[in-house]
Amino acid sequence: MTRADATPGLYGHPVAYFKTAYGLTLLREDILGPDRFDPAFRKFIRDWAYKHPKPSDFFRAMESQGGEDLSWFWRGWFFNNWSHDLSVDRVIYVDGDPAKGAHVSVSNLGNWCCPRRCGSRSRTEPAATCRFRWRPGSSPAATSFRWTPASRSPA
Repeated sequence: MTRADATPGLYGHPVAYFKTAYGLTLLREDILGPDRFDPAFRKFIRDWAYKHPKPSDFFRAMESQGGEDLSWFWRGWFFNNWSHDLSVDRVIYVDGDPAKGAHVSVSNLGNWCCPRRCGSRSRTEPAATCRFRWRPGSSPAATSFRWTPASRSPA
């Protein structure tokens, strides 16, 4: 992990602030969920108030209170800066009817996988988003899910 003050000039501010903030957002919204993240984060703040925690203290606290091994997240997001490059490979309508949904095949062209959101736009339908859980242990190369317009989430 590169220290923020050791990051070259132009990149120091975005790496130190925006990447960390976005990493916390990913952790809260897409990985742990607010129901697990919020209590864990509050406990970390209570336990470490007026002290000097290191990143490893935060990592341990979130794993312990969140009830999940997050080493894959810390390694990919903070330690290695791995990319998450998704490609939609194929969309097949259920029974040939877009109103019934679609089977979507997605590949990860990068070297990191994590839960992601995807969206759709149409001239006749409002924009919609869905989330799918792409976790370590699932295939790092590809996944597929069923998109159902009515529920706006993968089946």
